[in-house]
Amino acid sequence: MSEDVARKIIMLGKLLKSFSEVSKVKINLFLILAFSLHVLLSFIVKDFAWLASFGALLGVIAILLIASQSFLADYETEIYHLHLEKTPNEMVVGGFNFGSHVKDESKIKEILEKRKIEFSKKYKNVIYYLVLTIIGTLIWAYAGFLNKLFFV
Repeated sequence: MSEDVARKIIMLGKLLKSFSEVSKVKINLFLILAFSLHVLLSFIVKDFAWLASFGALLGVIAILLIASQSFLADYETEIYHLHLEKTPNEMVVGGFNFGSHVKDESKIKEILEKRKIEFSKKYKNVIYYLVLTIIGTLIWAYAGFLNKLFFV
């Protein structure tokens, strides 16, 4: 049973990792096309439940994107590189147990700056995806009211 759960968690991790590798342009293009299709279907069927379903879809996609950016820690590049001090006296580079120890203060600052840039690149999209989640939830919640404006 535990092996089954572990296998499913690994599969989920691979799925989420594949989401994080998709470019922002492709994601936005897909969302624009999906939004257009749902608006068109809403007018054809004369029911904005289709638009509400897009809001739900947008929320789910955005949550998956947030998970792919935030919750999957790569042990080699993130967990082993955590430091509680702002400038540590010594750093291990190239692996937790087997890496080389760096004690030179200028090298440590250089390594920390490089890691700060990598961290910023990885997590810069999380706020954007959070906004998409909120927008999706609002569309999902209030799209039904558009029926009274357009189809009554």
